[in-house]
Amino acid sequence: MLKTITFLFFLGFFKNPILAQVLDCNRLVGNFVGPNIPFSRPMEIGDVLTWNGTVFSQPSTLRVSFISPSEIPIHIRQDLPNQHTIFNNAAGALWGAEVFGPALYQLGQPFQISMKLDNFAFRIYSKDIEVFQFPIRNGATWNAMYAVVLQNLSLNSWKTNWLEMKCIRSPTTTRAPRTRRPGHGHGGGHGHGGHGGGYGGGYGGGRFSSSDSSDSSESCEY
Repeated sequence: MLKTITFLFFLGFFKNPILAQVLDCNRLVGNFVGPNIPFSRPMEIGDVLTWNGTVFSQPSTLRVSFISPSEIPIHIRQDLPNQHTIFNNAAGALWGAEVFGPALYQLGQPFQISMKLDNFAFRIYSKDIEVFQFPIRNGATWNAMYAVVLQNLSLNSWKTNWLEMKCIRSPTTTRAPRTRRPGHGHGGGHGHGGHGGGYGGGYGGGRFSSSDSSDSSESCEY
């Protein structure tokens, strides 16, 4: 019986339903920690990705990476129980300078985190409140991010209930809105309610809005 099931897996009769799902300006329900979750199209200025779930009680390292074909334009890592988050980007095998922001997760607690792609920064929200801005660094392929991956360095550290992509335009629309080129990433933190933070980042106080857009703007594993 086991040999039969293994053979059927090999032929593709049984597939992991999580691996088959694509974010197409919609909500996907389930635990998506582990596999790459592809987007139906690259993220655009104004698009927002939200991940909702729970962190378990043991210390762990939680990582979220937004992926383009050749780099990681934004990488978010928290080493729990440390009360800060590390933001970075990677081009090829080279990581940039780490930027430190506020804690996004707590042991044993639920979470809802969002990342909004803006003109000059990745805007981070916790439960719909803006808490940080990570500047889009010069040369980062912010306009080619095609997938997200949520990872942990120890088994069963966290889980998601759902992922959701809110798009600035309908997935059936053929013309993208006009956007401005991002800046050079020499610091950030100016925006709706933000003030400059350490090491090129910034804290904000604005509420989440999918239509609101700011004018302000280690091998290489995720």
